[in-house]
Amino acid sequence: MDHMNRIDALPAGSRVWVFAATRPLTADDETRLTEIVGRVFGVWAKKSPGAEGSFEFREGRFLVVGADERACVVSGCGIDALMQWTRQLEQESGLRLVDRMQVFWRAADGSVRSDHRTEFKRLLEAGEVSAQTHVFDTAAASSDVFRDGRFELPLASSWHAQVFPAAARA
Repeated sequence: MDHMNRIDALPAGSRVWVFAATRPLTADDETRLTEIVGRVFGVWAKKSPGAEGSFEFREGRFLVVGADERACVVSGCGIDALMQWTRQLEQESGLRLVDRMQVFWRAADGSVRSDHRTEFKRLLEAGEVSAQTHVFDTAAASSDVFRDGRFELPLASSWHAQVFPAAARA
């Protein structure tokens, strides 16, 4: 079951889950994650016939899984399988994929970096990142974020500005 398609090609309002790696993904990581997604889509096919899954890797750091639920909503079992197998991979590999306290941002050299919110705040206060530093919306829950080009935005234009109010004033 190969459903590796661009998330921004999903219908408007499709549900998405973003898994953000605290280090660059290796080829082995991507292979293992692709296997997990394949198993998850198998569960979806059985428990939620008609729900169409899609996924893609972005920036060497993000796995984005999407569901076209126009024909059928993904079951709770299907969502649980996605989360359970992802957490199992985290435990086995040490790869962190689900950490809502991480801020993912684009460094001046173009690379994607991640830091705990506390460290990101320190970087902001030290002037090493600014209101114009691009951040990624790892809390995105709808394909609209990708369709509209809002997955990566300047800090001041993103929801992160509410978490880091100094950035909104900069």
